[in-house]
Amino acid sequence: SGEGDGFRIVPALRGEWQAEPLAQAWQHSFLTAFAAVVAEVLADALHLRDPYWGAISVVVVMQPAAILTIGASRDRFLGTGLGAITGWLAALIWHCNLFVFGLAVAITLTACGALGLKNAKRLCAATICLIVLVPAEGPKWKLALDRFVVVSLGIVIAVGISLVLDRWVKFRE
Repeated sequence: SGEGDGFRIVPALRGEWQAEPLAQAWQHSFLTAFAAVVAEVLADALHLRDPYWGAISVVVVMQPAAILTIGASRDRFLGTGLGAITGWLAALIWHCNLFVFGLAVAITLTACGALGLKNAKRLCAATICLIVLVPAEGPKWKLALDRFVVVSLGIVIAVGISLVLDRWVKFRE
């Protein structure tokens, strides 16, 4: 935006690191780990393809407060859904053409940006990469659907546990 923006890299790398109280860090870490295990076990019990994506989704969206988890979950849900659809469509015409892949990513990132989905667009592009570039058995539509379902399961578990925790904390106050 202004002259010398390139020199803002060093402060950006430093970031604003702040330690959180140990009890708060432990509570959030434990609940995230618990939710990730629940997501993995449930996805595996439901025989979902690549059940680990549910656990990964929990780790990505789980925040110390339910309202933050819900916001991150919305972004993950929208990003994964749009990415799954776009990835599947790109895979239909893929034929190992990197131009098709790059175009799908660029169009989707542009559309997400134009729609105000700033945080969802990275997840959308990552989902396209997973569907188009990762070798997998079976039709790409099934891979896209499976990815969306298992990620959504992880999101539901993270939000559910966050809401229960928030209610419990308010009840104790």
